[in-house]
Amino acid sequence: MKPDIVRRGSSYKIILFSTIPILALLVVQPFGNVVKTFFNASSNEIEEQVLGQEVVGLVQCHSSPDGEYYCHTHASNIFLPEYDPGDLQDPNPELLPSPSTVEARLELVGHINFDTDGDGLSDPGARSVSDVWALGNFAYVGTYDKPTCSNYGVRIVDISDPSHPVQVGNIQSPPNTRINDVKVIHIETVFFKGDILVHSNEPCTTSLEPGSGGIRIYNVTDPSNPILLSQIYSFPVHNVFIYQQGDRAYVLVVDIQLKNHLRILDITFPNRPNQVAGLGVEELGLLGPTLGSDPAIYLHDVWVKIFPSTNSNPQYSGKTIAYLSYWDAGLVILDITDASSPVFLGNSRYADPDPLTGRSPEGNSHASVPTADGNFVLMADEDLLPYGLVLGIEEGPHRGEEYPAVQTISSRPVSSLENESFVGPTNYLGLACDSSELQHAQEVSFLKDILPGEKMIALVDQGSCRFDLKIANVVSKGYEAIIFLGESEDLLLIGGRRSADPIPSVFVRRSTGFSIQDGVRIRVGITFDGWGYLRLLDVSDPETITEVGQFAVENVFSNPPPAGNHTIHNIVIDGDLAIIAWYADGIRVLNISSPHDIMEIASFSVPTIYDPEGNLLAHTDFWGVYVHRIEGEMFILGTDRNSGLYILRLIL
Repeated sequence: MKPDIVRRGSSYKIILFSTIPILALLVVQPFGNVVKTFFNASSNEIEEQVLGQEVVGLVQCHSSPDGEYYCHTHASNIFLPEYDPGDLQDPNPELLPSPSTVEARLELVGHINFDTDGDGLSDPGARSVSDVWALGNFAYVGTYDKPTCSNYGVRIVDISDPSHPVQVGNIQSPPNTRINDVKVIHIETVFFKGDILVHSNEPCTTSLEPGSGGIRIYNVTDPSNPILLSQIYSFPVHNVFIYQQGDRAYVLVVDIQLKNHLRILDITFPNRPNQVAGLGVEELGLLGPTLGSDPAIYLHDVWVKIFPSTNSNPQYSGKTIAYLSYWDAGLVILDITDASSPVFLGNSRYADPDPLTGRSPEGNSHASVPTADGNFVLMADEDLLPYGLVLGIEEGPHRGEEYPAVQTISSRPVSSLENESFVGPTNYLGLACDSSELQHAQEVSFLKDILPGEKMIALVDQGSCRFDLKIANVVSKGYEAIIFLGESEDLLLIGGRRSADPIPSVFVRRSTGFSIQDGVRIRVGITFDGWGYLRLLDVSDPETITEVGQFAVENVFSNPPPAGNHTIHNIVIDGDLAIIAWYADGIRVLNISSPHDIMEIASFSVPTIYDPEGNLLAHTDFWGVYVHRIEGEMFILGTDRNSGLYILRLIL
């Protein structure tokens, strides 16, 4: 009995926020355990073993009335394979960035951990803190997940004395609701003059009860007495961005459920927000392909910059530009000078092969921030799955070629097999919806003489009937593994009813199938491709965006990975400095004065947290970052999901 998958999120239930057959937003509700899922050969069943505690997030699925679904995850490590490091392949070392050099240091000035029960963790537990923003003498800190998201919301912290931050208030979240993002600005319109706070709402992934969506708008001119002005929308919102242009104020809303991913609200009169625009993948022409282990095209985050009329690049002079992080579609740039009529300017494409790994790209554009002149954008790819599946062709005219593959949920995982792979000759069976039309594998001449340890592999088209029916039909004809051929170039995380005969199966793009000939041997196996890292994009001409640089910390390509998540998360830019929250690798400060030669100059991590008995409670897990000035002095605010708000000073 061999373990194959560590699923962070454990025992869970699924709540449907939409009963429409076309689209369902699912919230994976963990009861707080890490579970190893494994295939028990003696019972021919998928079994689970509880290991410890962790958290997951959202799964967005397109469903059909017969129970099939196609999903992608918004979660933290829903499927994290556990493999023998000796069986894994490292990326090409010649393609990796050179080690960073440290020329400065980050000094800890102040810290508040929001811990009242004395266990060393922010209340009410690990991963309970999310993003951070600041205005004036106050910082505003959101809530992540633990345990039901009902006790906290936006913590308001007085940072007038950076060495002694003090919590002075809390904006209560709706019941069972997570506040992932919070933004605060000062606006002056004909209807309102003061400080405005907008926060996102998402159902709490660790609650057993449904939560709320939408956004809430507060007057925080007096931070000790926040006043709710309005709330709008019911769909889950992941991120927001507020800005004022002339005498009007707006908020951009990231809708992670419906097809209009971007909503633009006029909040000039914040008591009555008014949607002036909405658009999504169809309007933007973002039709694929999806990429990597978390294949999807959806809007994750947005940033806005208003350029002066004197800007050095006339492409952006006097314009208001939005930067959309659109997961596998990369960066999308919009001109929103007329907020009611956004204009598409361009979008990036992921290079294939990836410039650092030499493999197929993962995608996952998570956050994007422009430089002051708008000529460059720093884009963070949040890749929480450092392992992937690869289909390699071992014979014929395409010998040596490799293609990305995705594990199908309802089948036996590849990682449960000996050597975490399978190999053998293939035979194309079409749709495989009617078993009477299929020839038995033993009757196929080129499948009769397979080598020891090989499997007879069926190539099966997507569509027309359920996947569990296809699997049952294929198994009845003696096949031992399946390659599902997609209907397009999109990679899909597919699933549905659990097959009674869980043989291994994976999903590949349609074009991959054209390279696989009957009788040709293929191999499907696990590969280490690292975590997400930083990309530098030249956007001086938005119609021809080019990737001109990359930066990765050492642990991005450390194999086996150290404990924790080692992907990049959020970014802010201040002059020639980029400051990054990099999960378990802490806060990182980069010198970007020479965009083609990015150098790290300082970093900061927090001590690992143990309980009195010496058991691990939490490690560094930085999520949010913001640059703020108090009486002219620059401070870096960073939120560690486990241990609260840190205030840092950069010493050059």
